[in-house]
Amino acid sequence: MNPQEKKSRLTVPKTTLSIMIIIFCLIAAYFTIPAGTKDKDLLFPLVIILAAAFLISGAVQVITVHRLRLNKTLKTFLLLSGYSGVAFLASVVLHNLVYGFGIFLFGEGIWQGGDEPFFFLIAFVAVPLCFLVGSAGSIVMLLRREGSGKRTGRNI
Repeated sequence: MNPQEKKSRLTVPKTTLSIMIIIFCLIAAYFTIPAGTKDKDLLFPLVIILAAAFLISGAVQVITVHRLRLNKTLKTFLLLSGYSGVAFLASVVLHNLVYGFGIFLFGEGIWQGGDEPFFFLIAFVAVPLCFLVGSAGSIVMLLRREGSGKRTGRNI
């Protein structure tokens, strides 16, 4: 396989990673708007669309990377960023299902004015951290890969 073919096979993972980073930044920017403001309420439908795009991009990333033969470390980082896109929505759905199921089984007083925290924390703490680690690691590995090819005339 010549160097041009090796570069072209990473086009889809690089593109989906770039799209996911942009979407992640937009969603993070939404959460910096103070709660209860009119602007935040107006932007909520857009955030739902962005979350769906993040999920789709993550699924594309996972499927594409699984099919490629890559350096094990690069593949791990790309998969971590892709799976975090899928895990966010899964955690939000599980959070709502557990919350609703608890109310269904034990009545409205089960949460005592609180909420089910486990899947909520996964969705809003663990998943973004995994995405940041996966994205940063992918970027470093991709830059190293391109840099080593220019210096030595070969690709990793």
